[in-house]
Amino acid sequence: MTDNPDLLTTEEKLKLSLYHTVSKICHRTGQDNSVVGEFTFSKDANELISELIWKKLESFALDLELFAKNRKQSTINIEDIRLLVRKNPSMREHVDNMIMVNGLEKKQRVSRTAEPSTFSTDPKQSEEN
Repeated sequence: MTDNPDLLTTEEKLKLSLYHTVSKICHRTGQDNSVVGEFTFSKDANELISELIWKKLESFALDLELFAKNRKQSTINIEDIRLLVRKNPSMREHVDNMIMVNGLEKKQRVSRTAEPSTFSTDPKQSEEN
């Protein structure tokens, strides 16, 4: 990566942002730990955690895209996300709670007749949003 942020690709900017967020979370976790006391994460640990998260996000994105394509759609919807977390009970519960709290399922049903308010897998649509 380069020192000039204007020369970074979108992916590099996202990875840098992810690393910064992971570092902040790790720092806060180390300070606020009541079980083992205060501790720190090394820079290498922060980088490794960031890379693991990045790889998992890439895997999620691919799975979501494939679920949408299997339905012959170019838009990822709530059902695709539910399908993604189907094997993780705590994540499934969290997603279902978020859907209920935010009323997303109701919005999606209404939006089927209107314009969908979901993430598109079409790169042209993503650039416009």
